[in-house]
Amino acid sequence: MSLRSRALALILIAGALGILGQWSAVPGLARGWCIPVGLLLLGLAWEGAVSRRRGLELAASAPAHWPLARTRSVGFEFRQSAARALVIQAALTAPEEVRV
Repeated sequence: MSLRSRALALILIAGALGILGQWSAVPGLARGWCIPVGLLLLGLAWEGAVSRRRGLELAASAPAHWPLARTRSVGFEFRQSAARALVIQAALTAPEEVRV
């Protein structure tokens, strides 16, 4: 299970526990949403620390002179400083007039 699907599950559980705590007469359920939210925040902090250690950088290269209505190439270069291989997904989008 990826970190994204785990985060989504924690958000749904926190929301369900929050609603259940509001509607329930049991006083202990009122703060039941705190545990999934705390786990979610810990996961986000861990992910931020790991991504900072990997040192991911993006460099874009474009021509210095770019006349209007002329096609030019733009290059994107991803670099990382970690020893392990890193898989990167890039979703480049642009208006219909721009070819990607």
